[in-house]
Amino acid sequence: MYKNKLILSSLLIILFSAVIFPQEIYNGCGMEGKAKSERVKLLNGLKNRYNFPGKNDFDKSVGLKAVLQPGDDENRWNEHKAAEITGYVYNVKPGCVESCNCYAKDKLFRDTHIELVLDPNISRENKRMIVEVTPRLRAIMKSKGIDWTTKSLRKSILGRWIKVQG
Repeated sequence: MYKNKLILSSLLIILFSAVIFPQEIYNGCGMEGKAKSERVKLLNGLKNRYNFPGKNDFDKSVGLKAVLQPGDDENRWNEHKAAEITGYVYNVKPGCVESCNCYAKDKLFRDTHIELVLDPNISRENKRMIVEVTPRLRAIMKSKGIDWTTKSLRKSILGRWIKVQG
């Protein structure tokens, strides 16, 4: 009996750790995905981050209105800072097949794109910001009993105002 409890406890610890901490390799895909160029490897590594930002990581100047302003974004934002964005959910859909997810075709291993707008009545493509739920983040939330599949998110947030951080 004691041996079975010990084995079960060990398995639970291993499973819990495997769900929370294996994110460097997820579904056989590393942080850089299947990028070929150094620039895309760097971008994929940033996109596949899975640690939640701390209180001091946020750039308070970033908001949906600021992001949607015309102009060159190359030096406007710091990719190492987090943002908090409030917007109306115009659409929720599966992301494309991308190098960051090693060209996964299964929607569970692709991003979920959440299109945010400032005004539900103005939804032109150039007035939308896409925020993403990555497969790694989806797995972390699942380990906490929270369903962030594209289908579940679409059902729960489409047509609502939300606040996202990342």
